[in-house]
Amino acid sequence: MKRNILSIICFILMCIIFTGCDKNQEKEQLLNDSTCKKAKVFLNYDFGNSYKDAIKNDKPMLLVFYVNWCTYCRRLMPKLASLNNKYKDKYNIVLIDCENKKNISLVKKYNIQYYPMIYLIKNKGKYSEVVPSQYTVSLEAFKQYLDKNLQ
Repeated sequence: MKRNILSIICFILMCIIFTGCDKNQEKEQLLNDSTCKKAKVFLNYDFGNSYKDAIKNDKPMLLVFYVNWCTYCRRLMPKLASLNNKYKDKYNIVLIDCENKKNISLVKKYNIQYYPMIYLIKNKGKYSEVVPSQYTVSLEAFKQYLDKNLQ
């Protein structure tokens, strides 16, 4: 008798736990769907320059290698849009979708190993460095980094 009661209690607890998991998964899916919709808006922004145009002038370049599914890339896009508004006369910001077949040669050239990966390129490509991720966390830190590199 005690075994039956214990089995029933365990069964009820498992049902409650799994029902809660399903609800959490539904909430997560809703969040992911809404995040993806917002991200697509940011990722479809047509800001910055093309790579071909950017290498033709003397301004330093920010090459931003991203993929649409990357959460960090999604978080970075609003900051980049804001930076583009402020620094468009000082920097060429170039967004490079790593999943676009047209960009495979650039992805290989810059040895992209994670997303987002941002290169700062100065002096017509003679000097380049990967922008450390600690500067991309906040808009203010990113601005300070860019201002420091303009000197």
